Amino acid sequence: MSNTKQSNPKDSLGIKKVPLHAVPTKPLLELGLAMMEGGRKYGSHNYRKIGVKMSTYYDASMRHLMAWWEGEDIDPDSGIHHVIKAIASLFVVRDSMHMGNCVDDRPPVYPDGINMSYFNQLAAGIIKEYPECAKPFLEITNTLAEEFAKTNEDEPAEDEKRSECSTRNDGKEFCDFWGCYNRGFPKKESGNYYCPDHPKKETKDE
Repeated sequence: MSNTKQSNPKDSLGIKKVPLHAVPTKPLLELGLAMMEGGRKYGSHNYRKIGVKMSTYYDASMRHLMAWWEGEDIDPDSGIHHVIKAIASLFVVRDSMHMGNCVDDRPPVYPDGINMSYFNQLAAGIIKEYPECAKPFLEITNTLAEEFAKTNEDEPAEDEKRSECSTRNDGKEFCDFWGCYNRGFPKKESGNYYCPDHPKKETKDE
């Protein structure tokens, strides 16, 4: 008797088909709301009937992405997340491409294409020139640091005696793990300080 688990015959066929289970459900539901909003405003499937211009939906998706990137999560006109609105725009233009009625008004292409590999090589050169990347100034980082400072105004006297290397904001030491705000610990002799929650992996050279 075989110890191999018997599988439903349908499984071997199903794995060769489009894996819709791989599509996240909640964003798909959000996308349905965005498409419903568009349908209520302009008529459902209008893009499939009359076609669209690529530039129109490129602009729309980029406006939503730029608004999101600059800190505005929700589209004030619809109450839907900007990322979902951008995805909806791309869905529309892709559907129109499938229909064959999408107006391709993209600019003339470069003779050698966009040549991304060349720019990637330049990026690699910059990283080689500056191997130690300075810590970024991020909105969430600044906000967390400010809140932490407010809730820790009264530090123990011993904390004031510790090293003040790698200071940020209110002068206290922070863990050098990105996004961590544990502070008030002495700096290691070997360099950056990593708090107990984010211990630096020791190497043979240390």
